[in-house]
Amino acid sequence: MYFHYLPKIMSAQLTITVVCLLGFFFNPVRTQSIPNVDALLGRIFDDNSTELMPEPRVGTPAKICGFGKECVARSLCNENGTVNIYGINMLNLRIDGSSPCAYLESCCDVNNKLQDPKPLDMPLRNACGYRNFNGVAFKIAGAKNNEAEFAEFPWMVALYANAGNQKVFKCGGSIIAPNVVLTAAHCLSDKQIAPLMVRAGEWDLETSLEPLIHQDARVSEIIVHESFSRSTIFNDIALLILEKPFTLAPNVQPICLPEAGTIFDNKRCFATGWGQDKFGKHGVYQHILKKI
Repeated sequence: MYFHYLPKIMSAQLTITVVCLLGFFFNPVRTQSIPNVDALLGRIFDDNSTELMPEPRVGTPAKICGFGKECVARSLCNENGTVNIYGINMLNLRIDGSSPCAYLESCCDVNNKLQDPKPLDMPLRNACGYRNFNGVAFKIAGAKNNEAEFAEFPWMVALYANAGNQKVFKCGGSIIAPNVVLTAAHCLSDKQIAPLMVRAGEWDLETSLEPLIHQDARVSEIIVHESFSRSTIFNDIALLILEKPFTLAPNVQPICLPEAGTIFDNKRCFATGWGQDKFGKHGVYQHILKKI
């Protein structure tokens, strides 16, 4: 999960933590080193995750759903002269198990299949921090587990490491410029630049049938906060400089940075990501972007 900013409800907890740490560091009798910090962080954040990012399923052209019909991406079906991407009805995530088509597919007459999807005619905002409350191209129904709308948080990215032919999920982050991503420093302790990649515009990790494609970029430089402390998780901030900037799109947009000294009311907070639903080894990684 990646927090956009902290809610008020956490203020008291943070205050207590700071007081305890001050007592801990300034009392010479009680001061001691923290054993095996990496192991402790691993239990909290699962730093050493080996969770693999699934390879997107692009659908099976031969998946029959009726006489002369096949399951195809919704953007590839031209029924009655109209490509059913937007539609009046909301897209239901909870597809009936008897349906041969996935929730992002349409049962399409083979004579109405398109070879290439029609581009979405959508305005591109030339600004930062615009949340797509109702999603882009469709609005989902059946979201019972805090699923985010498609492109609801267009600055959200997934950070992963290349391990041979596999992709290992590492962390989440936010786009703050087309070539700069903000993330957590504890995710980058090994500082291995070459295999690190950032994926923007992603929503469902298990499919590539979304109406707008995701974008991948290689990390060329890592800048960790100079006062980051792994033992206390203070200043847990890092910047990722990308080899090539992302191309801005409705599902790939930067978040705004506040002016120095800005004071927030701490009344609103969103945590978003594909991370585990529970702390520790018993948590399950999510394939659709979640929001809390």
